[in-house]
Amino acid sequence: DRYKVAKCIQAEPVFCGFGRSAHSKVISVSVLTNATMAYALEIADSGWRAAAERNPALAKGVNVVDGQVTHAAVAAAHGLDHVPLGET
Repeated sequence: DRYKVAKCIQAEPVFCGFGRSAHSKVISVSVLTNATMAYALEIADSGWRAAAERNPALAKGVNVVDGQVTHAAVAAAHGLDHVPLGET
């Protein structure tokens, strides 16, 4: 549900790595969270299908539904039949 999604996304990240400060990684996560939180909450509130029907940006991210390839470029790249999302 919406509360669990928000708590998961807001959880404090743990970082390790070479060549970058932890601060730059925290900023990167913050920017990514800010850019995606509205989508995550929309999906949590409505379910993926209703959210994709209302929001064309989310619909572009749906590649396969019930074994049918709904993204034209994915279907073309793999030589598979394309079924528009609205027909699944």
